[in-house]
Amino acid sequence: AQLGSRGRVLTTKLLAHDAIALEQETNYLTGSVTLLIDQTAVLVENLAELSAQNSRVSRAASLRISPYTAKLRQLQSQLETISPAIALLPDILAANERKKYLLVFQNNMELRPTGGFIGSVGFLRFENGKMLDLVVEDIYTIDGQLEGQVEPPPPLKQYLGEANWYLRDANWDPDFARSSEQIQWFLDKEIAAQVDGVI
Repeated sequence: AQLGSRGRVLTTKLLAHDAIALEQETNYLTGSVTLLIDQTAVLVENLAELSAQNSRVSRAASLRISPYTAKLRQLQSQLETISPAIALLPDILAANERKKYLLVFQNNMELRPTGGFIGSVGFLRFENGKMLDLVVEDIYTIDGQLEGQVEPPPPLKQYLGEANWYLRDANWDPDFARSSEQIQWFLDKEIAAQVDGVI
């Protein structure tokens, strides 16, 4: 509960464009998650031992313990996934520098390989652990600035009837890492913009 509360405060500060003591916050979150992982492991071990002692615990009680053990193992797995991500926060939130990210808004009502048609994008800027701004642009405004023609992938041409390839359909590879490279390529060609990552 304390970890969740601290995370909400951190998110609220970030969205309010307040400066965040990222090193202090990262250390707190890392320590809290590590402690929770250790405590969860102890609980799982204790519950397993309790269930194994059939002579002291009835079968009915053992069955009641089982769902809690499964939930604790799931929590432990989630915490182990979150832990490395916390260490990346200072880099992602530009603790000692300036970074710009491209947010790709996808409409899942028009399916594309990474989740949906790119209808708009947002430019999200951070500096010294502070969110500076978020500027959202319509995709057609950006696509309208492409000079020349880019040959679309054959399925895009065949099934969607597209004669040209634009940023709006740059997420044509289901591997988001590869699609993000294509998105950045189009961003550079259309509006000569570079970003530190695509979200």
